[in-house]
Amino acid sequence: MLIDNKKFTEIPSNNKSVVTFQRAVFENLKILIDSFEVGVVHDISFDDGPTAKMYTEPLTFSKSGTGYTLSFILTDVPEKDIEANRYKEVRPLVNEVLQTADVETVKKYIVFLDDWIPNTKYKKNQRIAFNGVPYSVVSDHTSKDGQTPDKTPLLYEDMTKEKKAEPWDEKKTYSKGDLVITRGIVFVSKIDGNKGNEPGFGSAWDYYKEN
Repeated sequence: MLIDNKKFTEIPSNNKSVVTFQRAVFENLKILIDSFEVGVVHDISFDDGPTAKMYTEPLTFSKSGTGYTLSFILTDVPEKDIEANRYKEVRPLVNEVLQTADVETVKKYIVFLDDWIPNTKYKKNQRIAFNGVPYSVVSDHTSKDGQTPDKTPLLYEDMTKEKKAEPWDEKKTYSKGDLVITRGIVFVSKIDGNKGNEPGFGSAWDYYKEN
């Protein structure tokens, strides 16, 4: 049989809901026990047959003159658990993409953002979610109880609120996403630490287009 692409030799049986292994040396059982981890969704197949999502649970363990015997119960994984497992695998990848995606995309897939939690180190421009709202971290800090994103605008910027353009100031340092207006045109900063770069010249600014 195969479990998570690892091959094991079991005692042949027509009962595919219970799988039994026999080993002469006790130490050889350890890899079986590790591979048949309880509470984890496993990919299991028999004799090159179809692969099924299954849970495993130890059933019996015995010792005889010829060695050791260990049995596991195999149960099909409910569809809801399979979907939950897929979500768990995909979430980190989508969360990474959302760190640089446009606001509308972030709002659409906000369930994939990491939720804000206290006593956590956050980095500037990191995007997180709190009560169904996406926020962008304003500066590096460690979150604290009571200082939730909705109550601390100096630490977290609500990404759903429309930004207002301010007159460009060559002495001010702008962050990525900041809006300025000069010569009657609105520009958006493409970089952090944007200082002294006149909008409309070079690559530090882009023309702002409303969604």
